[in-house]
Amino acid sequence: MITLTKLNGKAFVLNCELIRTLEENPDTVITLTTGDHMLVKEPMREIVGLSIEYGRLMRQGLGAGRFSDRVVLGRARGGEGGAHGVASPEMTSAGRSAQTGA
Repeated sequence: MITLTKLNGKAFVLNCELIRTLEENPDTVITLTTGDHMLVKEPMREIVGLSIEYGRLMRQGLGAGRFSDRVVLGRARGGEGGAHGVASPEMTSAGRSAQTGA
């Protein structure tokens, strides 16, 4: 999931796997696979970059390296997000292995 900004300035998190198309005219219009449309402040190129980063992190695993604070991968225990909503170490596969002794 990626963090974006609505035209009214409010931040929200979008499941980037639901993006069907992106257009700029001049605001960025996101069309979702559900048919819904969203207008956001971020330029199309930035959304594409965040979506690619999210996809890479999902394929590599949560603990594979540095990532943007605008890519949201999970939630910590008790429903609290880690820094910027990013999964805490105990939510990574390495953290689970360390806890279980695997």
